[in-house]
Amino acid sequence: MRKSDAFPSRFYKATDLEKPVELEIAFVVAEDLENLEGKIENKPVVTFTTGRKQLVLNNTNWDAIVQLTGQPDSDHWAGGRIELFQDMTRMGTNVVPCVRVRAPKSTKSVKDDLEDEITF
Repeated sequence: MRKSDAFPSRFYKATDLEKPVELEIAFVVAEDLENLEGKIENKPVVTFTTGRKQLVLNNTNWDAIVQLTGQPDSDHWAGGRIELFQDMTRMGTNVVPCVRVRAPKSTKSVKDDLEDEITF
């Protein structure tokens, strides 16, 4: 049994993403969450249309979703498709695993949809 099986988290962690996961955004809300120092911080949390886990956003992932959706306001991200994947980041003097956001590889972009030929 893995620790994540014994103590499941409601939020995605890098260790959850051995393979990238494609998801559709349902909505984003701000929640008070406890940080590593035990202090309460208000953070944006993304809920998806499928799956049980959510994603707590940081600045980097917020900016990635803005770029992918073209919407600076998270109230307009519903229906946006993203892919979560495991990456590495520097935290102090250590390099640690993290969750990152990118465009899904399996779906066409909105631009591709607009350029599709219409047949009659």
